Amino acid sequence: MKIPRLVQAVLTVALIYGAFRGLFDIVLGQPIPSSVLSMYMFFIVAGVFMVYTFTEESSRQLVAPIRALVEDPSRKGIRNAVFVALPLAAAAIVYQQMVPKLDAPLELRSIHPAPPSEVKIFGRRYDLLKLENPYRKVEKDDPAGFEQLIAEGGEVYVRNCQFCHGDKLDGKGPYAAGLNPAPINFQDVGTIAQLQESYLFWRIATGGPGLPNEAAPWLSAMPVWEEFLTEDEIWKVILFLYQRTGHRPRSWSEGGDEQQSSATGRNHSDAGRAVAPVAAASIGGAAAAPDSAARSGDGEDGEAVYLRHCIGCHGQDGDGLGPGAERLNPPPRDFTLGQYKIKTSAFDDPVPNDEDLLRMIGDGMPGTAMPGWADVLSRRQMLGVIAYIKTFAGLEQEQATTQLEYGSEIAASADSIEIGRGLFHEDDRCSECHGQEGKGDAVKKLRDDNGARTWPRNLTKPWTFRASNDPRDIFRRISVGIPGTQMPSFADPASTKKLSVEERWHIANYVHSLAKTDEVVRPENTVIKAARVTDAVPLSPDDPVWRQSEPVTFLLVPQILAGERLFTPSNDTITVRALHDGSRLGMLLEWDDRTKSIPGDPDAEKIADEDMGEDAVAVQMPVSVPQGMERPYFAMGDAARPVTLWRWSSGSADSPASVSLMTARGSRDLTGREAAVAGLEARGEYANGTWRVIMTRPLRTSPADQDLQITQGAYIPIAFATWDGSNGERGARHTLTTWYWLLVQRPAGALPGAAALAAFGLIVLGQAYWLSSVRRRRPADQTA
Repeated sequence: MKIPRLVQAVLTVALIYGAFRGLFDIVLGQPIPSSVLSMYMFFIVAGVFMVYTFTEESSRQLVAPIRALVEDPSRKGIRNAVFVALPLAAAAIVYQQMVPKLDAPLELRSIHPAPPSEVKIFGRRYDLLKLENPYRKVEKDDPAGFEQLIAEGGEVYVRNCQFCHGDKLDGKGPYAAGLNPAPINFQDVGTIAQLQESYLFWRIATGGPGLPNEAAPWLSAMPVWEEFLTEDEIWKVILFLYQRTGHRPRSWSEGGDEQQSSATGRNHSDAGRAVAPVAAASIGGAAAAPDSAARSGDGEDGEAVYLRHCIGCHGQDGDGLGPGAERLNPPPRDFTLGQYKIKTSAFDDPVPNDEDLLRMIGDGMPGTAMPGWADVLSRRQMLGVIAYIKTFAGLEQEQATTQLEYGSEIAASADSIEIGRGLFHEDDRCSECHGQEGKGDAVKKLRDDNGARTWPRNLTKPWTFRASNDPRDIFRRISVGIPGTQMPSFADPASTKKLSVEERWHIANYVHSLAKTDEVVRPENTVIKAARVTDAVPLSPDDPVWRQSEPVTFLLVPQILAGERLFTPSNDTITVRALHDGSRLGMLLEWDDRTKSIPGDPDAEKIADEDMGEDAVAVQMPVSVPQGMERPYFAMGDAARPVTLWRWSSGSADSPASVSLMTARGSRDLTGREAAVAGLEARGEYANGTWRVIMTRPLRTSPADQDLQITQGAYIPIAFATWDGSNGERGARHTLTTWYWLLVQRPAGALPGAAALAAFGLIVLGQAYWLSSVRRRRPADQTA
């Protein structure tokens, strides 16, 4: 059946619309901004109309169904339905277009901004057009020495760079998800393969604050590495980046096979062969054994893979003391102990199944620096690594002999969950460590078998589980325990807290039910919408009025950008709600914190690390709303673009909680101001592992030139920071977010409704005129 031309046009537009939505939602992982979609669809509709009306005949075919609908008396019923639906649809569309938009502003930035011709780094001026890596010449003159330089660059990388750029150099390090824009993927041929080494030297040394204006909006989390690394270390890490990814740097020079790169960034002499191997004991220097060389899965084959990918954290001897280990929390696994946390063999069988280790290597371990390697290594290569790491504990000949007994799985139900709740709290069986609501607010200090501080799992955040939160996986953890930690086996008959198989299934179902659903991080949610309320902004976090505000949850990442850095954070997310009453703004800040840190309080000090500080939270906004795309540097602003900081602290045994107001022009330039003068107030309360703090401030303050004037309907950059005092966080040691948006909503007013009514009326008048003209043209016998 031939499809009418009008239907073809409508289907074409619909398919293109769906393709745009799918591209952003599925491929890019976030929705397309409505403003961008509207712009694209305008040109698409215009283009489709031009194509389908290219000739006079095609134009007649396009409008033929419409003419038939209006002029054919036999289609009166359909015509009446369309003539009612059309003005209603037009009114609805106009209304939606006129209502104030709540999408985040569209941000455009240069990924690789043009470098300046000359820069000042390490107190010297460099001509970037002539600057070359001083160690590159060693590649020809002293191959063994060059391998050692790469190995030293690898150590620098794992100690400083893998937190964001990842062990796999793919831009997916443990903190990458909390950064916007995402860290660069060095494996992509569109990144360092297209750049000169002098460009990388400039970007690494000067970091995010060194970006030129065209790289606004100043979101880059790249630290100023000339403050932490030497010039030699930067050049060595650049060698490591190119060697590990198999790329060759581009060069400003003309010709020369060793300097001039191909279109893919690889040196011509490298085509068809592996990159030069590095000393076996180096950080990831040795080329990984190809799949064909690791077919047997024995330790000899796995050693090459281990030395390339694993040594940086787990160490050359498998003792968990690699160069990056001291900055990782939890610390890397010590394979010499022969203890493996996640296994399906029985609790009293020290040897895991190879499939357990294969799963951990392939999928990685959420909440740690251990990535999933399944996209890099083949199954044979991973089995080779497993065979090799077993040699560290002398288990190469050992296999698990007893397996976990699952019994008959009990499906989740209200009854099962309630039984599990009772067992969870009975005699503080689980709540002693995991808390009354499962948030990990332990009443005792926990350490693993190596003496390292450990925190009970927050069971309401299943995305942090080392294995999944599937009830079957939870059942395994309850039954087997987590060897090397204070998580016991509840299947152990010698334990006073032993549980039957059926009881363990009930607890597994209860733990699974604890997962939060409304306070999870959704990358597309970047705007905090402060809804208008009729009464004053509530000052109690339990007030039901707060439910009128949609909660938005953001990831927290440790401050590793400047000053005294934090590498072992405990807080990981913060949830924000906002309201305003037309004259005053209020924000409810909630974050899970396993400990209430009150210096001088004996109960708090029992489970705190040494030198406990206060718990605290801060809100950061620009002193003035920036015009265009430029914003202050997100880590406490900069000299040209200051920020205002609202900070609430939990207090100590000798002093109550307090609120402070500061202006920051960088991390080293803070000026305190009187919070009371600006009308800033805050109060907080702690319960069951969660802080809830309310901050309020007038929308307009005086004098206007000293603080942010909050305008309804404006998008205001906003960021947050938290301190866990029991984790030794104070001063620059804290967690933070990058910039997001605060929108203080203004009433829509009567304009959208009036515009919708006008559109409805115009369509109705147009339809009436058309029908009238058709009737005038009909012969007398058809109008009868």
